[in-house]
Amino acid sequence: MHLAVAVEQVVVATNTFLAKSNSALQALRSTTLLKSLPVNALITGEAGTGKKTLARSVFSNTPIIHASNFDEILHSLYECEDIIITAFEAISNYDTLQKALEESKTRLIAITSVSLPQKVYDQFFTTKIKLLPLRERHEDVMLLCEKFLRENGDLVGGHDKSICQSKHLNLEQNAHSLKRSIIMQSLFSSLEKREIMQLFEEYLESKIEGENAYRDNLEIFDIPIINVGMRKYKSQLQLAKVLGLNRNTLRKKIVQYEKELDI
Repeated sequence: MHLAVAVEQVVVATNTFLAKSNSALQALRSTTLLKSLPVNALITGEAGTGKKTLARSVFSNTPIIHASNFDEILHSLYECEDIIITAFEAISNYDTLQKALEESKTRLIAITSVSLPQKVYDQFFTTKIKLLPLRERHEDVMLLCEKFLRENGDLVGGHDKSICQSKHLNLEQNAHSLKRSIIMQSLFSSLEKREIMQLFEEYLESKIEGENAYRDNLEIFDIPIINVGMRKYKSQLQLAKVLGLNRNTLRKKIVQYEKELDI
C-alpha cells in the first residue's frame, strides 16, 4: 500500500504517466522493475491508453522509434543500451531485427495496440505489460482530466474541474478522445449566447437548401432541449408544461428522435 501511494505521488509530480487505479499502478511498477532486469518487454493496450507515455516515463533517455523506420532502428541498436519501438506489428523483418538485437545486446521495449502472433511474442519477449482502457480505469480519468484542464485552460478560458464530472466525456479513443472532449466542454461552458448563435450560423451555412431546410434542421434544437429537460424534470408531462408544448407533440418528437436522444 505504501509503495502504491509513493509511486502515485511521484508520477503525479512528474506530470508524465498518471496512475491512480490499481491496474495502472501495477503497470508502472512492472515497467520500473524492468530497468533492473535484462529482459525484453512488450507493452500492449488500446490506442490512447498511455503505452508510450509509460515507457518514456521510466526509460526517459531511451530513443523511441516507430517500427516503420526500420533502417533507423537497426542503426540505433548499436548505439544504445535500450530501445523503444512503437507500432511493433509494423516491423518489416522480424528475423533481421532479432539477429541485430542479439549482436548488439540491446534491450527491447516494444509497444503495440494490436494482438501479436504468439510466435512473434515468443521470439522476442519475456514479459508483457497490459494497459487497460480508460473506461476500466476511472480513477485515472480524473487525473487526466485535471491535466488536460491545466494544459488547455488558458486556451479555452477556464479551469473548471466540474467538467471532469460531465457525462459527455468521450472515452472511445481513451486519452485521445478524452482530451478533445475536455477542450470542447471547457469551450462550450464559456460561450456566450451570441457566440453559440454564431456557431449555429457556421454550421447551417451549408445546410439551408432544398424545400424542408427548417424541418430538417430542427433536431439541432429539439434533441438537446429534450435531453436536458428529461434529465431535469424526469416526466414528459412536466417537461411538456415547461416547454409550453402539447404532451402529444412532445411524445411524437421523442419517438422521432429516439435513436439520437440520450434519455
